[in-house]
Order: sequence, then C-alpha cells, then structure tokens
Amino acid sequence: MATPPPSLWVETRQMADHLGISTKTLLRLRVLGLLKEGQHWAKKNPLSSRGIFVWHLQRCEMRLNRM
Repeated sequence: MATPPPSLWVETRQMADHLGISTKTLLRLRVLGLLKEGQHWAKKNPLSSRGIFVWHLQRCEMRLNRM
C-alpha cells in the first residue's frame, strides 16, 4: 500500500522546524508582511479570534529563498 504524500500545509511548529527558525521568528515574518495571508499562511479556524496558523511549505520556502 502506498503512503499518502505529505501535506503541503503544516502547523507553526512544523514549519519553524522545517525552516530551522524559531516559532517567534516565523510569526514575526507574518506580522511584518513578508509572508502573506492566503498565500503563505492561513488560520486553521478562520472564525477563531486566536487562531492556529497553517503554513504552505513550498510557498514559504520559495519566499524565503530556501529551495
């Protein structure tokens, strides 16, 4: 049985670990506007005031020149 491909959308801790940066730095890149909502990140539950973010692996890598 084939294993499913890994998801391109991952939570904050996984994204920070993948990029080799802290979660605080990743969230700072979001606040500064370097990573854009809908393209690089999204809220897991858009109705929550304190959302859990998910991040697009390939798009964030490309934006941060990590590919």
